[in-house]
This record gives sequence, C-alpha cells and structure tokens, in this order.
Amino acid sequence: MVAKEKNLKSGQRGNVPHALTVFTIAATFTSLFTPAYLNGINESLTIEHSKLMQERELLVERRNKELSIISSLKTPESVYKMALLQDLDLQLVNNE
Repeated sequence: MVAKEKNLKSGQRGNVPHALTVFTIAATFTSLFTPAYLNGINESLTIEHSKLMQERELLVERRNKELSIISSLKTPESVYKMALLQDLDLQLVNNE
C-alpha cells in the first residue's frame, strides 16, 4: 500500500518537472530566435525606409523641375511667344 501511495505522489510530482522542462525549452527557443526575428524586421524596415527616401528624392526633383517650367512660362518672353502662337495682338499698356 505504501508503494502505491509513493507512485501516486511521484506521478503527481512528475507533472511539475515535465511542465518546467517544457517551459524551459520554450523560453530557450524564444530567447534564441527573438534577436534573429528582430534583426529581420529591422532589415526590412531599413530597406523600406531607403526605398521611400529614394522615392521622396525623385518627387522633390520632379516638383522642382515642374516649378522651374511654370516659372519660365511666366516670363514676358514666353508670354509673347504664346501670344504669337495663338495669333493674339498684344498692346502696350502705359502706366501714366
């Protein structure tokens, strides 16, 4: 009878070390793979950031080019050329 009680008690205690072993293995794998996972995320974010910065540079360059075209169209020479192309008569305006 004493042997059966010892087996029951040792069986009940056997679950605790088993759970502790599973937890230790899970914690070990988590601690090993977390830095690699975070490095992968960091690398993908770095690549995404560099792509966005290149795209931003292209947009700024395109904007500057379009602004220069718009400003060149506002000059008197370009207004005169456009008037000639559209067969418009320009008259001199006196400020007197």
